[in-house]
Amino acid sequence: MGDNYAMVFDNADNLTPEELEQYFPSGLGGNILITSRNSGLRHLTLQENSLEVKEMEENDAISLLLKAACLDKSQEDLQAEASKVVNELFCIPLAIDQAGAFIAYGDTDIRDYLDEYSQYRERLLSYPAFKGASKYNRSVYGTWELSFEEIHQRAKGDDSQKAEAAKSAMFLLAIFAFFHFDGITEEIFSYAATQEHEEYGDNEQRSTLPLTGSMIDHTLLQLDDTGKWDNFLFKEGV
Repeated sequence: MGDNYAMVFDNADNLTPEELEQYFPSGLGGNILITSRNSGLRHLTLQENSLEVKEMEENDAISLLLKAACLDKSQEDLQAEASKVVNELFCIPLAIDQAGAFIAYGDTDIRDYLDEYSQYRERLLSYPAFKGASKYNRSVYGTWELSFEEIHQRAKGDDSQKAEAAKSAMFLLAIFAFFHFDGITEEIFSYAATQEHEEYGDNEQRSTLPLTGSMIDHTLLQLDDTGKWDNFLFKEGV
C-alpha cells in the first residue's frame, strides 16, 4: 500500500486498541480515521488528533432538519419551527434526520410535527419507513435496541470480566431509565451505598432508604475497608 491512502474504521466499538492495531498497514504513511464509542481507542493516536463528538449544536441541528425535510432554510418562520423540533429531540442527529424524513414524506407539516410527536413518540422513533438518510438503515429505537443487544451478548460471553461489566451495564440502564438523562450523577449511588450501610448507636445495620436498598443490586452498593463506597463495578458498567 502506498503512502497516499485513507483507511476508515467506522463504529469500531468492540475491539481493544491492540486488536484494532493489527489491521493497520505497516509504515508511517497514509491516514487512518477511527470512529468509536470506545474511548480506549484514543491510545492509538496523539491527544490532539482525538476528537470527542458531543451534542450537535442547535444551528447545525436546524440545518440538518430542514435539509432532511426538503424545506427552504432561508425562511425565518421555518427556522423558528425547526428550532422547536430540534430542542424537543435534544439535538440528536439520528432523531432529527428521521423527523425530517417523516416531514418530507408529506404526512405532516413541520408546524404540526411536535403535536404528532407528543402523541405518537414511540411510533415515530421506530417507524421503519422513516429511517432518514442513515446508512445504517435503522430507526432511533432500532439503534438503541441494537446497542442493548450487544451488551446482552457480552453478558453471556466467555470473558468473565467483560461479562460482569456488561451485567452491571444492563442493570444501570434499567435504573437510568427512571432518571432524567441530564441529572444522573455518581453521587446518587454513593449516597445510597453509604446510607444503606450507615451504623446507628445500637450497632445494628439499618437502612434509611429501604426502597432503594430493595431495588438496587447490592453488588453496586458495596463499601471498601474504609467504609467508602466501592464504585469499581459501577464504573465498569458505565
